[in-house]
Parts: sequence; C-alpha cells; structure tokens
Amino acid sequence: MTNLKLTDVLKTQRLLLTPANENLAAMAADFYRRNEAHLAPWDPPAPMALATESFEQERLQREAAEMAAGAAYRWWLQPLVDQRAIVGQVSLTQVARGAFQNAMLGYAIDRQGGLLVADDLRNIVWRVTTDSP
Repeated sequence: MTNLKLTDVLKTQRLLLTPANENLAAMAADFYRRNEAHLAPWDPPAPMALATESFEQERLQREAAEMAAGAAYRWWLQPLVDQRAIVGQVSLTQVARGAFQNAMLGYAIDRQGGLLVADDLRNIVWRVTTDSP
C-alpha cells in the first residue's frame, strides 16, 4: 500500500498535481481571476475579494489541514511544460475509508481546458484509495 503524504506531488503524463499549500496562493488567485466567467455556470456567485492572494492563502492553509487529517485531498494542476501557472484543481472531499471507499470528486479546469483527462484522474483516485487510513 502507498501512504499518500501531504507533501506528495503527483506526476502524470501531462501534469504536476501539487497538494494544497499556502505557497500556491498567488497562482490560485490568478487562476480564479482568469477563469471567473468560465467557471460561473458551475460556481455560486462570489465577490472578487475571494480571488485575492490573502484569501487563497487562508483557504490553502485550511485545505492542507484537511489533507493532513485525511478528510479531503486537493491538488492544483500545473502543466509539465510550464509550471509557472495553475490550470485547474481537483479535489476529493467527504472521504470515507474502510470496506466502502468513497469520496466526492470536484474539479475546476482553466478556460483553455482539456488538460485534466482520464489518466490524470485515475492516478489521483488510485493514490488516495491505496492510502492506508
């Protein structure tokens, strides 16, 4: 079995999946500012104050704590060819362990889209479900 650690960066054929940490705050805020209109049909309306570096830093700290507790997992997606920007995020929340491995899957993809594909998701799900509780 694999022990998924808070600090693990997952690598797929196309992406680096970096776990939530406060060092990503500026890139996360930029991701949400760039994609506000694109994500609007799926996200509840939010004031632009939420897409600030300080807000994202606080959110990333909470997400890292949830990940450390094994309650939720969130990765920020960076293309292997250019790791200076975030192009999406994927999360597994409401994680249930035991005989019935279960979680809620959520994601947001950059308006340029198409970078999160089945292989990337399969990698994430496999890593989390093979983690010991």
